[in-house]
Amino acid sequence: MGSRPLRLAAALCVALGLAACEDKTAASAAAPPGGMAGQPPEAAYMTVRPQQVPRAADLPGRVAPSAVADVRPQAEGVIRRMLFREGAQVKAGDALFELDSPRPRVAVDTAETALARAQASQAAAQSAHDRSANLYSRGFLSRANMESAATALDLARADVASARAQIESARIGMAYTTIRAPISGRIGKAAVNVGDLVTANQTTALATIRQIDPVYVDLADTSANILRLREEIQAGQIGGAAPEPKVRFTLETGTAYPHEGRVSLTDMVVSESTNALTLRAVAPNPEGTLLPGMYLRAAVELGSSSAVLAPQRAVLRNSTGEPIAYVIDAGNKIESRKLTLNGARGNAWVVMDGLKEGDRLVLDGFQKISPGATVRGIEGSVDENGVVAQEALR
Repeated sequence: MGSRPLRLAAALCVALGLAACEDKTAASAAAPPGGMAGQPPEAAYMTVRPQQVPRAADLPGRVAPSAVADVRPQAEGVIRRMLFREGAQVKAGDALFELDSPRPRVAVDTAETALARAQASQAAAQSAHDRSANLYSRGFLSRANMESAATALDLARADVASARAQIESARIGMAYTTIRAPISGRIGKAAVNVGDLVTANQTTALATIRQIDPVYVDLADTSANILRLREEIQAGQIGGAAPEPKVRFTLETGTAYPHEGRVSLTDMVVSESTNALTLRAVAPNPEGTLLPGMYLRAAVELGSSSAVLAPQRAVLRNSTGEPIAYVIDAGNKIESRKLTLNGARGNAWVVMDGLKEGDRLVLDGFQKISPGATVRGIEGSVDENGVVAQEALR
């Protein structure tokens, strides 16, 4: 009899305990996820202020030498000496190869002998002309004989001039036995060896010289982008564009190239296969960092336009990969905005569309909010390291 009241008391205690747990669970479910019961979650924000942002087009590019020259012989002979180091820098006029070629030397000797003979003939013709002139002035020589003597002297003078020209030609041929650099630049690997026979104007180059300071960087952009940029410039959306825009380069390793270039040429033909237009930039290369054929990225400065710099931490991606941002509307509710981005500057995205002046852009607290949710906005800022600093609540 005494055990039955004890069992009833134990059952009553269990029931009261379960009721208390249910009350705590309900209270916990009713409380908002971001803070204390009955209060909306906090969200740090910054007020959007458009500013003039430099516009740039990010384009792929390939490095090309600013000048290329194939070294070829202009005389026949056997290579006697190579006077350069492969891969070294050479200057225009430097001797590169010496040929063993007896024919040009023989040609010079022959032309000098012909000149001596012509000069002797001229001297004889001069003496005959002087005697004839003396006799003609005294009336002892006919006019026809005088004209013949003058003609003989003119022919002798012409023979001397021809012999001198032959000597000059032979000396030029003799100079061709030393093959010199046509331009300044870096010379590549030699295609011949000492002892090889070469001929004048052969198709195979002895070596190739490439000028790599400065270098060309060939860039490619679609015709659609070119037309879009032209429309924006005409509409006044982009201002301050230079006739020769500056170009900043990024190497394959992601390192910024220290020297700026300039656009020097825009091709007038769009490729039918790629629908791309070629732009050529000129870049200084004093250290020889850029080599022909190297791939890099180029940012072509196009001027400036009014845009919003949104911290990268404030830009999210939706399920389709589109960039979005959360803003706090006038009713303190979260609103989702799709953004149009145009590259980055530092730790911020350049937003061309989707945000306007006065918008309260959410910077932090994304795990506690969703579109349509009511929040308590706390004005904050983002430093250069992407850290949010919140101001104290008023």
